Amino acid sequence: MHLTENSRGEDIKTVQEILTALGYNPGPLDGWYGEKTEMAVIQCQEAHSLYADGVVGPIIWQA
Repeated sequence: MHLTENSRGEDIKTVQEILTALGYNPGPLDGWYGEKTEMAVIQCQEAHSLYADGVVGPIIWQA
């Protein structure tokens, strides 16, 4: 499963909750993959030395 900007749903809300718990700011926990969520994903990817494309795929889920 790949989650990208403008995606919506419970999976996005889960990502937002995880990012918040890890100290990132994905914006409101509203289930919408907006600009703030994308930036938080990129920051998380960079922190884990992953390719920082803002896409939530299998590798970032494992990290």
